[in-house]
Amino acid sequence: MRRSERWSGYYFERMIDFPVPAGKSPNQLWDIVERIRNDQVRALNKFELSLFDPVRDVDNSPYGGQCLSFMSFKIVPGTVRALTLTAMYRNHFYIEKLLGNLIGLGRLMAFVGRETGLQVGALTVISTHAEIDRPNRARRSEISAMLAQFDQAGAPLAA
Repeated sequence: MRRSERWSGYYFERMIDFPVPAGKSPNQLWDIVERIRNDQVRALNKFELSLFDPVRDVDNSPYGGQCLSFMSFKIVPGTVRALTLTAMYRNHFYIEKLLGNLIGLGRLMAFVGRETGLQVGALTVISTHAEIDRPNRARRSEISAMLAQFDQAGAPLAA
């Protein structure tokens, strides 16, 4: 959804068509795929993708604009090489947004893994600011009950 010319609301747009003042916009995502495929590329830790745009994203709004700022793909060497991803978020709403963000990042990793022949490895998400939000004015008791249910469901995994 395009709210203004500054922010489109689509991270994928910035991955494949990052705005530049002049010349052809880079397709950061496909560039990463091609470099991973290239046997001449020896450094397995420099596949970076920027989504933050200082020209469009710096304003006085405390919450508006992009939340996902930066992604870093790495290749873990071994018998089976694995693709890892670290994503840096400026802001995160855990109840309303986190699950969708994790699903989207997982799909992105699956795409890059499929296109490069790599196994999908670990996903790390860093949120420099995060809050347990109250979407649709949910009561704290409802959120607490949901978190307790999640804790119970995850208990067997921790054992």
